[in-house]
Amino acid sequence: MSYNHAYCLSVAGRIPEALRAFDVLARSISAQPGDAAWVAEGHAGVLLKANLLDEAIAAAEAGIAGRDACATARESSASWAAASPADFA
Repeated sequence: MSYNHAYCLSVAGRIPEALRAFDVLARSISAQPGDAAWVAEGHAGVLLKANLLDEAIAAAEAGIAGRDACATARESSASWAAASPADFA
């Protein structure tokens, strides 16, 4: 899984898949703080596209703090990631 893949899913409007991709990516690079912040920015952007403002803020703040942003928003975004793309049309 790459950042570019997750980002492309987001741009294509495939929000549930993008959220899952950013979750997988965040877990795989959690030991690299600089990369985790980059992934947090992407994850926050996807959450904004899904109109999940509170979760996006939490993800962005976690990225700024150098933590794994997906962990703070994982519970909320997990239910959204389980949705079908038609749910966002």
